[in-house]
Amino acid sequence: MTKNTKQNSPAAGKAPAAESSETATRQKATPQESEAQKEPSPADNGIDASEGTNLQSETEAVPVFGICETLPIVVCGSSEALPLLVKAWRQNASPAKILPRDTGSGSFSDLVVSLMGDDDLPDSFILVPANCFPTHRVDLADLTTYRVRVFRDGRRRYDTRLPVLLEAIAILATLELLKDADTFTEEEFFEKYGKIAHAGELPQEVGLHIGNTVAYVTRMPRCMAAFTDALRQKQFICTTAEGFDPIKERLTLLYDRE
Repeated sequence: MTKNTKQNSPAAGKAPAAESSETATRQKATPQESEAQKEPSPADNGIDASEGTNLQSETEAVPVFGICETLPIVVCGSSEALPLLVKAWRQNASPAKILPRDTGSGSFSDLVVSLMGDDDLPDSFILVPANCFPTHRVDLADLTTYRVRVFRDGRRRYDTRLPVLLEAIAILATLELLKDADTFTEEEFFEKYGKIAHAGELPQEVGLHIGNTVAYVTRMPRCMAAFTDALRQKQFICTTAEGFDPIKERLTLLYDRE
């Protein structure tokens, strides 16, 4: 972050001024959602996946629309998954600069504080939460779209585990709202951050039966064929540290094309 930004952080004893929605007035497109199709139940295959179609290209990665070296991508992941994550993001988000972060056992609040204190990061950057794999090439809209995860029972979560554009001024305003908490979760941060950085915007809904954006893998899939379909049809695969090991081989094959 720039010196002026860090001097205005809560840690420096100065509360940032409230920001208007102008902090988020960047031009971006919203990916079009495809019509929902019937899928195996997550209880059957261990996968929570949204719908749609999209095919993996077998060609070399090339620069894509809107992505540039001046907007770095901070890729977080477990120590086991991080090498493959870096390879995946370099293939699918060139020519962006990929900055890996081992999440280890640290809290999310510690991660945010460390990012704010990183002199190598500009005031705007993309944060990829832990173990989020792109299955296809991405453009700037894929990385900056304001999203909310919707469950079948109606619950909504702003911690979608998908890429998000973070801007220093909005981060500082969010931390000011959380200053009375010793620590905070991803959900607490992103719910407040979204209302500041995307004030007045309608978030794109992602979830089990909505769109082709993401599949969530939290444990060993009971049906590997269903997971293979997800690699072709979903834009991102988000997995936990526990869910990564059973699908590591399939993911490695996906990115073994250089």
